[in-house]
Amino acid sequence: MYEIEDDLISEYFVSITNIDLTADLQYCKIFISSSAEDIIKSQIIDQLNSKKNLIRHLLSKRLAMKKIPELLFKKDKVFDEGIAVLKVLDDLRSKDKAQTDSLNQESNGEN
Repeated sequence: MYEIEDDLISEYFVSITNIDLTADLQYCKIFISSSAEDIIKSQIIDQLNSKKNLIRHLLSKRLAMKKIPELLFKKDKVFDEGIAVLKVLDDLRSKDKAQTDSLNQESNGEN
C-alpha cells in the first residue's frame, strides 16, 4: 500500500499479524505489530484508523467484493506479551545459573 503517504507508517517496520473478519463480512479487525516503541505503535494505529476510509477505497479497487468491510486497526499484544515471557524466562535462567555456580564454588571450597 504505497499509496498511503505517511512518514510515521513508512519509517517503521509495520506488519499485519492477524485479521479477524466477521462471518457476514461487515467488519474486519486488523492486528498490527511494529518494531517501534509503544508510544509510536499507538500513533501508527491511530494513523491507520484515521486513514481507514482511504484504505477501504484502495481495497475496493483490488478486491472483487460487493462491499469492503469496515476496518478497525488494533495493536497486536501477543508479540509483546511473548517477548515479556521470554525476558522472564531469561531472568530465571540467569538466577538459576548464578545459584548453581555459587553452590559449586561452596562445595569446591569445602573439599
